Amino acid sequence: MKSSNFKVIGVEFKKIKVNKFLPKEKKVELTIFFNDGEEKEILKIVNLESIEGLAESIVEDIAAMEKNINKEFDGEILLENSVKVVIKDKEDLAPKINEFLKDVSEGIDKIRASKAADGYLDLVNKVNRMRLEF
Repeated sequence: MKSSNFKVIGVEFKKIKVNKFLPKEKKVELTIFFNDGEEKEILKIVNLESIEGLAESIVEDIAAMEKNINKEFDGEILLENSVKVVIKDKEDLAPKINEFLKDVSEGIDKIRASKAADGYLDLVNKVNRMRLEF
């Protein structure tokens, strides 16, 4: 039986870090750490060929995932619009994530443009160590 109860889920982004990347395809595997009452993390592969709208998409994907996970409340299935996901500091998230993705993209571009073996591993390690903390 469907319930008309209303459930609010608060989500706070904690950190995003680069796990690995493919310079030729310009794809990056990110780990996104967040808290919805519990510490959680997900892996997301993104293509940095076009960064436009990517940060907003990441935030929306987390919100949609949380909404799907929390469709049940007190053992009853909630109505479709009965779960509200509130993202902490949502207005500041997209610009910060966007800037981070630009930095990662620029790091990958430097690797792709590198013709010398000298410093190549330093460039790779720099990208692999990139992280954004909120």
